[in-house]
Amino acid sequence: MVTNPTQMLNAVEARKQFSAEFEKFVLIIFTDADSFIPSIQKIAGEDWEIILFKDRFDQYWFKPMTRVFFKKKFLQQISRELKSEDTLFIGNIQHFWCCVLGGRVNAECKKFTLDDGLSMLTFYSRFIKQGNRYWSPPLAKGIRGKLEKWICGVPKLDTSKWFFFTNLELNQNDARIIRSEMRYTKGLIDSGVSVFQGVYFIEQPIVELGILNKQDYLKLMNKIALYYQNLNLEFIVVRHRSAHLQLLNEFYRVVEYDLPIEFQLSTQREFPQRLATFFSSAIYNIACLQLSEIECDTWAIAHGECDENVLIHSDLFGWFRSLKNAKLNVLKVSLE
Repeated sequence: MVTNPTQMLNAVEARKQFSAEFEKFVLIIFTDADSFIPSIQKIAGEDWEIILFKDRFDQYWFKPMTRVFFKKKFLQQISRELKSEDTLFIGNIQHFWCCVLGGRVNAECKKFTLDDGLSMLTFYSRFIKQGNRYWSPPLAKGIRGKLEKWICGVPKLDTSKWFFFTNLELNQNDARIIRSEMRYTKGLIDSGVSVFQGVYFIEQPIVELGILNKQDYLKLMNKIALYYQNLNLEFIVVRHRSAHLQLLNEFYRVVEYDLPIEFQLSTQREFPQRLATFFSSAIYNIACLQLSEIECDTWAIAHGECDENVLIHSDLFGWFRSLKNAKLNVLKVSLE
């Protein structure tokens, strides 16, 4: 079950890695964002049995409640079809509806959570490493969260019975961690690649997350662009088009991708000499492909509470040191 294209890419990686263990693969696309569906289907390819949840509730008088009710009913039907010998992969263990399905399936089912960017690292370091066992996902804010709790209850998962499929080196001594070998992504580029002589800055939804307003965001981007002024700089925007991006477009080259950057670069077979971002596991995933020497910059925003929101995980240093051709720099930028 996936809810976005990043999860879909990791689902394909899991399918590639476990292909000999299963007779059939069923893909459940469960998303409120219709714009995600074509991207998910493009990454998935044709060799899946697909079950698609579609939001068709415009005709109902109270859409929020009706939507939650039908989502619950849809996942109840899925859970009833899962047998004890089946295996369930969910896109993100921090996603409420993924946990609803995970909490309803047969107790004998083998269960995995896929990687969904740095959320896997955040979950593992803040919850599992602290010795916690029973996990309940956070509720949405406002009436949506209240309705989900009222209609579905709050799922409670026993994480001791879950496996974590990820490219991140979370814990070599934890048998629940299954490392992704990135077979699918590596297979896309087995015929060689070209190198972009410049910097790709992987933009993040800083404004949407409420970390900065539009004016401060542009001020920050100007400072970062000044740092790279002698290099060929391109801002890479993945899957979100917002008003503040028009500010970037006026001054810099902005390239928009609908697909995860790892997939996009692998299919076009062009990788940059240098990657930069605020917080994105994509820089590590791309470095793991070991194509050529690459330098990666992670920017921390020194502004009020932003250091708490934009985390620089110390684990990344160790992981990058284990990669032969990769170098990680941690840089700071402030509004002052």
